[in-house]
Amino acid sequence: MGWAEIIHARPALPAALGAELEPYPYLSGFGLVHRVTRLATPLPSQVTSTLGFRNRQVTDVLLATQTPTQARSTFLRRLHLQDTNMAAYWNPQQWSPVQTGDLFGRRPRPLRQCPQCAAHGYHCALFQLPSITHCPWHRQPLEHTCPHCDAPYHARFDDHARLGVCACGHDPFDAVVASVHMWDFPTDKAQDWLEDYQAWAQRRRAGRWICVPTNCTAWDQGFAALAAPPARLQRTDTDTPLVIEIFSGPSADPAPRHFWGWSCWGGERPLTLAPLPATMYPLLCEATKAVVDALPPESRTPFELVDANALEASATLRENVFLRPDCFIKPRDQSGSAMWLNLSTVDAHIAAFCGHVLDQATAHLGAPGGSVLASYSLQAARSTAMDQIRGRGHLADALAKILTRAYAYGLHADLGVKLDASIPRAAWPILEMVGGSGRLRAIRLNWIEQKSPVATVRVERRGERPASRPLLM
Repeated sequence: MGWAEIIHARPALPAALGAELEPYPYLSGFGLVHRVTRLATPLPSQVTSTLGFRNRQVTDVLLATQTPTQARSTFLRRLHLQDTNMAAYWNPQQWSPVQTGDLFGRRPRPLRQCPQCAAHGYHCALFQLPSITHCPWHRQPLEHTCPHCDAPYHARFDDHARLGVCACGHDPFDAVVASVHMWDFPTDKAQDWLEDYQAWAQRRRAGRWICVPTNCTAWDQGFAALAAPPARLQRTDTDTPLVIEIFSGPSADPAPRHFWGWSCWGGERPLTLAPLPATMYPLLCEATKAVVDALPPESRTPFELVDANALEASATLRENVFLRPDCFIKPRDQSGSAMWLNLSTVDAHIAAFCGHVLDQATAHLGAPGGSVLASYSLQAARSTAMDQIRGRGHLADALAKILTRAYAYGLHADLGVKLDASIPRAAWPILEMVGGSGRLRAIRLNWIEQKSPVATVRVERRGERPASRPLLM
């Protein structure tokens, strides 16, 4: 659907100064509010009574316009634009090449804008995607902080009912540019690029979705890596590449009930001990040895761990783990068919994330028959639904990698506190699934360290050893 068709039902004459749509293809809800409120110069009371934004000083206009809120409906009616389709493009999800669920609505996010576009009052919801780093037609980096005071841009009205004005006074909006020179905006170039990008994103979005832990707020870097557009659409950066591990290709699916243990993760009650497939046993043993080997060789065995894990008090920690690499992951089923993990060393949010990933997989790929599974327990429903998905082995491998790394970090942090040693940075898994029609074709996984610098993307296939990459977090 082209821009002219999207705005076809607009009034012959704009209902307000600033509501001109033709020069500004795919103008976002924030952009429209920005232009109208800055050019029509309403009184602060009019923002509430006329435009419909109650509690204007706390309302985030980006969030208020990207979903079907009452404020958005009122605003569209006031401008006689309720019969157009332009609001369908006000949510960043519409521009994302992966399905994001509620990711962009979890919390207010900084406004990202091009300085030259902002002079017109123009903003597109596309700019809110972390994978878009530069304005496609002006080639300028998108800014999310004020160039004068470095404060994050926000999408709220100030005391004078103005949008886009920083608390320090910096204002990129130019009333002359936005009105007299509105037709100087590169309309044709912007429209051609946006429609080309939209077609690419729509094709790609159909079979891809992203999963982020619920408490992870700094997911921008991971999203940018997984949702990066092709080079023909976006310039690439040259910073240190970010590894994306891909689980794909031909592989045998695990036996039925392989996900039985994973399926109780992320339920209503947090777990203390969690069942796992026996395949996790050697992975966690190796992770235990790697963590302890990274500590000084003479590190003592913490007294509080001696009785709890039946360790030798006179031996060093490395000696104890060398003899019993499974000392921190018991109890274990003696038959060898399953094992249990004490979750005290695994972040509770990542543990819950493992269960939520199963829900995402079954919601997007599960076979019909949900009404039958509705009578099952949560664990049984998850496990049964996963058994019906082809390619589920890719998810089993990805979950094993996530848990192994989370366990290694938790153990390292726990031992670091007890031994007064350095503790590595925590990291969050950002996961993308690719598939459709009951089949999981691939998993793409990367990790985002907290407070890490922005990085570009380098893809690592399974079995490929990176040139320099630490084993642990």
